[in-house]
Amino acid sequence: AAAPAPEAAVKKAIESDTAALSKLLNDGKPEKGAYGTIKPLALMLAAYGKQTGNDALVAEAVKVAEAANKATKDKKKDFAPVAAAAKGLASPKGGSPLKGAVHEQAGLDLDGVMAPFRPAAKGGLNLEADIKAVVKGGPIDPAAAQLLGVRSAVLADFTAAFPNDEVKTPADKAKWKKYSDDMLVTSQQLATEGAKGKSAEPKALSKAVKGIDGSCVNCHNDFRK
Repeated sequence: AAAPAPEAAVKKAIESDTAALSKLLNDGKPEKGAYGTIKPLALMLAAYGKQTGNDALVAEAVKVAEAANKATKDKKKDFAPVAAAAKGLASPKGGSPLKGAVHEQAGLDLDGVMAPFRPAAKGGLNLEADIKAVVKGGPIDPAAAQLLGVRSAVLADFTAAFPNDEVKTPADKAKWKKYSDDMLVTSQQLATEGAKGKSAEPKALSKAVKGIDGSCVNCHNDFRK
C-alpha cells in the first residue's frame, strides 16, 4: 500500500481543479462536450476537501455537483446556476461534515467517473492522453505528475464503487476491486513522487504512470464492452 497523497499536493490540486472547473463552465456557457465532466470534477474537489478536512469546500463542491446534475438533465442545459454556485469555491465558508460518501452525491455513476479521462478537445481533462504519452516514453513534469496522481487517486476510489454490468460473479467483483485498488496505490505513489519537485526521480514517475495505465488496461480488457 502507498501513503495517501501529500496534503500539499491535494491543496495544489484544489487550486488547479477549481480553475479547471471554471474554464469548463465558461461563465455558464460550457461546450456540449464538457457537460458530463463538470459534475465529476466538482465531486473530485469535494473529495479533496474531505481529504484535507475542509468541510466548507466539501459542502460548496457538492452544491456545484448537484446543480450540474440538474443542468445536465434539463432540456435547456442551463448551466448559469452551476457557474453561480461555483463562485463559492473561491472562499468556501461554513459547512458541516458530509453525510455519506462523496461518490454517493449528485447521481454520480461510472460514465461520470470516466469523463475526466476524455480528451480536452472533447470536454475532458485529458487524463488518458497524458497517461499514454508517458507510457510511450514521453517526459513528465513533476508538477504535472503530482496533479495527475491526485486526480487519478480520487477517480480510482470512485471507480471502486461503480462496477459495471459485466461484473457478475464474486471473482469479477474481486478483480474490479483489485484493479481499482492498484490504480489508487500507484496514483498515490505518483503524487508523492511528483511532490518532490526537482528531486523527483523520472524513472519512479514513469513507473507509477505505467502502473496506472496497467490497471486501466487490465480493467478495460476484462470488463469494457
